[in-house]
Amino acid sequence: MKRTDSSRSVNKNNTEYGLLFEVINLIIHYDRKIDTRLLNDVSKILVVFISSVQANIRYLGLEAMCRLAIKHNLADHQAKVLANLDDNDISIRRRALDLLYLICNSKNVSVIVAELLGYLEKRNDPLILDDLVLKIAVLAEKFAENLIWYVDVVVKLIKNAEVENDIWYRILQIITGFGTANPELQNYAAQKLYNAMIVPHVTNTMKCVGSYVISEFSEYLVKSGK
Repeated sequence: MKRTDSSRSVNKNNTEYGLLFEVINLIIHYDRKIDTRLLNDVSKILVVFISSVQANIRYLGLEAMCRLAIKHNLADHQAKVLANLDDNDISIRRRALDLLYLICNSKNVSVIVAELLGYLEKRNDPLILDDLVLKIAVLAEKFAENLIWYVDVVVKLIKNAEVENDIWYRILQIITGFGTANPELQNYAAQKLYNAMIVPHVTNTMKCVGSYVISEFSEYLVKSGK
C-alpha cells in the first residue's frame, strides 16, 4: 500500500489500482487483527479516490468506503462524500447516499439530514428518490435531537416528496404517542402542518398527514386564533 501512490489517480495503471483495492479489502476484512493506523491510512487513500476525476475510481472508492464505514468511523470525511451526491453518474449518487447513511451519527445527523433535504428540494432525483426519502425518515427518527427538530424534518420531507404509507403512519404515531406526554409537540406539529397546508399546492402525503394532525389537535389552532 505504501508503494502505491494513490494521489496520481489519472495516470495510474489499472493493475496497480487492482492490487491496491485488494490490499484495502483485506485490511477492511481483518480490521480487528490489524493496527488501527492501517485503517486510518486506508480511509485517507479512499478519500483521494472519491475525489478522482475518473468515475470508475470514484465508484470503487465509495464502494470500499461503504464496507469500511461499518467497522471504522468515517464521519470526518462527510464533506467529500457529499460532493459525490451531485455526480452525473447515478451509480455514484447511489453509493454516496448509502455511505452518508452509514456514517451518520448523533453528532452529524443535523448536518447530513439538512444536506439530504436540500438535495431533495433542489434536484428531486427520481432515480434515487424512494431510497433518499426512506433514509431521511429513518435517520430523523433514529437520531432525533428532539421531537421539535423531528417535526421540522418531517414537514420538509413530505412537502417535497410523496412518502410510502408505512413511513407517514410512523410519523403520525410519533406525533400522537409521544405528544400525549408532550402537549408542546402536538401544538407545534398542528401549527407547522397548518401553515404547510395553506399553500396553493401540496403533496398527497402532506394532505394525509396534515389533515389528520389538524383534525386531532385543532384545539391548539383555535387557541392561537387560526
